[in-house]
Amino acid sequence: MQDYNTIIGSIQMRLNGCQTRSVMDRYKIGSGTLNLIMSRYHANGIPIEELRMMAPKEVENLFYPQKNLQRKDVPLPDFQYYYDRIHAPGSRMNISFCWLDFGWIIKKRILMVMRSHSFTNTSTDS
Repeated sequence: MQDYNTIIGSIQMRLNGCQTRSVMDRYKIGSGTLNLIMSRYHANGIPIEELRMMAPKEVENLFYPQKNLQRKDVPLPDFQYYYDRIHAPGSRMNISFCWLDFGWIIKKRILMVMRSHSFTNTSTDS
């Protein structure tokens, strides 16, 4: 998670046409972090001027939602289903493959939840 100054500063520098390497060196962040900030900025659709008027904590929560919001709708695995797959006659399935399978399902659900919650709920009623 990055702080308010890093988020706003890196967005402003990129909008001003600064090179990616310059922004990374200035704020001591990696390219993945910069890409994440910029993709969330474009997904939010909120102009930089409005972001500057928001409270620092509000901007940070907008770009980096709390963990409990990210995983709010994630269910537990269907243990009986995976137990049956492992113990089926002639099955070559093991617990590692089950967790990989379940992991892909969860990643898809987390992305759907994050897209629907994080980037659309930007109320500024105060």
